[in-house]
Amino acid sequence: MNDVTLIGQFFDFLENNNGQIEDLYLSKTKKQKLESLIGAEKAKNFEVIVAHTSHSLVCFWVLNETTPKQKHPIVWLDSEGAPNSVFAQNFEEFLSLIPYGSGTIYDILSSWLDYMDEPDSTEPPLERFDKIYLEELLNEANENENGLKEFILWLNKVNVKIAENPVELIRKAIKKYPDLLQ
Repeated sequence: MNDVTLIGQFFDFLENNNGQIEDLYLSKTKKQKLESLIGAEKAKNFEVIVAHTSHSLVCFWVLNETTPKQKHPIVWLDSEGAPNSVFAQNFEEFLSLIPYGSGTIYDILSSWLDYMDEPDSTEPPLERFDKIYLEELLNEANENENGLKEFILWLNKVNVKIAENPVELIRKAIKKYPDLLQ
């Protein structure tokens, strides 16, 4: 499947599900929100995918115009200032993380950034988010009524696998793209 088609299918899925999955939604004021978070000049390098109910944004980080959009890293731009970081190396990785819930994505991302800043005083994310905990999150996602169950069915339909180890996936993305907004 063409990845650009996957992006379009994702937006179609959202539009057919009240514009929302869990607490991620399509934003009608995305450019204004983006500019208010990081300023107009830096905003030129980002394209909003979805907004979070906390007013944070999930965006493509457009590193250059020749790279296909689906291959650009995905960033969390927090409305409170942190975390502002890459958390997926590309669009498909982003999709594979959504079943864990945006709160979990935020928690894992924040944990990695805290751990990288203060490894001696912070619990390692691979220990904090162990396999049992992550399996429980997926089980809850399959039982809830906030759009994740339908989203998981859609992922299967478009042949995107749920991330087996979201903690490691996010770590690798941060490591590959450490210089966001520097």
